Parts: sequence; C-alpha cells; structure tokens
Amino acid sequence: MSTSSTVSDSIPFNIDNLGSEINLEDTKEYIKKLGTFLVDWKWLVLTRPTHILVDKVMESHAHILGPLASLPLETHCKVPFGYKKEFWPNDLLLFLDRVCSEQLVFPFKSVVSPGKNGSTTTKTTSKKLHETTRLSAFVASICSKESIKCIVDVGSGLGYVDRELCQVVDGCRIVAVESEEARCTSADAANKDQGLADRIIQLPMKLFSSNIKEVADIVNATANGDSCLIALHACGDLTPTSLRLFEHNTSIVSAVIMSCCYHKMSSSFDKGRTTFHNFPSSEYVKSLLADGSVDSDLADVSFLRLAAESTKELWATRSLDSLTLHAQSVAFRAIIQLYEEQNGIIFKKTKRKAVKPSSRRNWKSYAEAWVSNTDSYRRSDNQLIDRNDLLKELEDFISENDIEEVVKRTMAFNTLRNCVQHLVESFVLVDRLLALKEAGFTRSSLVRVSDAAISPRSIAIVVCR
Repeated sequence: MSTSSTVSDSIPFNIDNLGSEINLEDTKEYIKKLGTFLVDWKWLVLTRPTHILVDKVMESHAHILGPLASLPLETHCKVPFGYKKEFWPNDLLLFLDRVCSEQLVFPFKSVVSPGKNGSTTTKTTSKKLHETTRLSAFVASICSKESIKCIVDVGSGLGYVDRELCQVVDGCRIVAVESEEARCTSADAANKDQGLADRIIQLPMKLFSSNIKEVADIVNATANGDSCLIALHACGDLTPTSLRLFEHNTSIVSAVIMSCCYHKMSSSFDKGRTTFHNFPSSEYVKSLLADGSVDSDLADVSFLRLAAESTKELWATRSLDSLTLHAQSVAFRAIIQLYEEQNGIIFKKTKRKAVKPSSRRNWKSYAEAWVSNTDSYRRSDNQLIDRNDLLKELEDFISENDIEEVVKRTMAFNTLRNCVQHLVESFVLVDRLLALKEAGFTRSSLVRVSDAAISPRSIAIVVCR
C-alpha cells in the first residue's frame, strides 16, 4: 500500500464508508513498514531523555544532533513541519523527509469542527471544553445515523461528556461507568443540579479483562437496547479492555475510544525484559515481533512513553521560555543520572518532586534543590552522604560550557523525538485497529476528533458492527 499521496485530515468522516479507506492486508503492510522504519531509529525512540548521557547518545549520534543543536531556539518547532538545511548530513535529511512528509502517515479520517452549540459545560479548562464538545458532537452524529439512544461512557470521571451529550443527543440515556466513587458522587450532584439525574445512571465500578461479562450484564440491564460505547482519555489498559467489551457485547453496536497514557498499561518483568499484557494487541504485530521481522525491543515502556507525549502541533504553541525550561529540566536530570552512574550513588527522594520549576533555571539552583530533597548513599557501603559534600561534588562534576552544550543537544534530541512522536503513536493505535479488523470488524477506522494543537490525544478508534 502506498500512503505517499494520502494527506492526513483530508478524508472527511462518513460513517457509511467507515473502514473503507484501508483493508486488513493494507493495514498489515502499513504497520510492518512503519515498524521497520522505527527500528532503524531505535536510539531515538527507545532512549529515555534523562539517559542520553548515560547511554552516550550525544557522542554516538553527534553528527545528527550537532546541526540541530546549533539552531536558534525559535527554529526548533519548525523542524517537525519540514524545516531543514541542504548541507545537513544525508541520513538526517532522509529521516526528516520520511517523518515530515505523508509517506508514513496512516490514512485516518477527520471530523468537521462543530459550530458553537451553546455548551452547558462550565468550571473546566478550555482544553477539556474543546475535547468534550468535539467528542459529543461526533458521538451525536453516529447515534443519529445508527438510531442509537443509549450511550455507555467508560471512565466517565466527573461527567462533563455525559452532560454535554444530553444537550446534543435528543432523548439519550447514558450509563456512566466510573471506578472512583468520589467522582461518581460529584458527577451525580452536578447531574441533579442540571436536571439530568434521570437520564444519566452512575455505575461505580472498574472495568477489567476479568470482569467484562459482569460489566456487560449490568450495562445490558441498565441500557435497555442498542448502545454506543465511548471513552475519553481511556488510560492504559482501559482502551483494549473497552474494545473487548465491545467485541463480546452484541448490544453495543458502535464504539468511539480515545486513548491516552499508553505507558501505564499493566506489565510484567522477566529475564530482563518488560512484557505488556495488552501491547501488542493484534496477532499480526505479535508475530512480527516474535519472528524478528520487527525488533521486539519496540514493545518497551520508553516507546509507549513517546507515543503518549505532546504532539508537534502542541509543541509549536509553546513559548520559547517553556521550551528552554523543558530542555534544561531534562538536561539537568540527565547530568544527575550520569553522576549517579559514574560515582556509584543511590538517590532517594524525600519529596514527591525533588526539583520545582522555579529551581530549573540554572544548574546551580537545580543541584541545590536536588540535594535538599533527596538522600544519597554510596553503593559500596550504603552510607548516607553529607549534603554539603554532595553539593560540592555536583557543582564540580561538570563545567558551565559543558552544561550549555548538553542543554543544546538535549533540545536537539527533543526536536527529533517531536518529529517522530506521531508515528510512534500511530504504531500503537494501528495495532489496536488491526486487532479489530482481525476479529472481523471491518467497519473500523482511526478518526481525528479534536485539534492536535489543543489536545495531544486527538485520534479516536471508531468501530461499528
């Protein structure tokens, strides 16, 4: 399958054509091609940013990072959108050509932005309002087309989406499944204040793979008819588990799932490797990793963390000060990590955040905050190190010139990861989509529901029976 002519966001959503843009075999071809490309850049997608010094990334890939490190700060956000210099190294230019063009972009659809609909959602952030109104309008269009009057909201939280849905889906009934009872109580109170308590039923329970049948039975008894399953910010395992609920409950005729926090999926550690219970999801990707067609190292927490990071569109909206502070935070933590490794030190935090943003402006204040909010021990004798001695060691550990260079190359590393983030996330989402297609759900697609410059997780998995 060739995706070179496909422009993301150019395919308008039409539920009658759901899944028609790409079939099962082409989806397999796409994800194998993407996986092969990402493996070629393992050092970029699998290295934790705070380990760039320990793993010697700055030394071994200096020819790639160097040209970007010399860029003015304001130019970094342009690189993921195609900015380049013809004299840069050829492998860097080839990388940018691949990630900045449409060659590796999955042909997902997009929905038309809803007009102002007089949303009643209040007391929330502009981001949450954007996500709530976009998702609700999209779900309303599906419910209208499929004649659905019941919606099951998994991970319903404080009920913002549910109350919005009551405004845009005439006569709908909502089953709100939420694991935290306190949130259910708050949502119930807000529902009563708006006169919606009779239309929104709160179910304080958690969805696991092991209790899908139990949840399905309760949902069926409460929903009373065909329903649409939705989830906004389906964290970690909640997306694959919700999709299994859809697969095993025929009364759920459609689903719209927006994932987040891929790295929080449950895992186990054995023989030096982390294995995720729900990644990969598809049998095809499992086979690619098992037979070595795609390096199994991709099934790693660092890979999933990158999938869950901010989009290039969101990065482009950040102030220069914010970008600088982020690069310094990562660089300074990488220096601490290197010091720890080279000197046989174990650090234990005494506070949840060892260094607050106000102390990340320079290395001296960062080191002072780190020393103040951690206890340090030498591995050799497990003896506690005096804080004054430790601070002196940290201040002498690296020169000002070297610190400046580390920050610049950290910014370059961040920029390259920013370039490829959407493809890493695409690998995870397409794997989940592929699992649906393998199960026979051909009416399934990826759909951009919200603005990637506002909401970092803007793409939904959409499936209908």
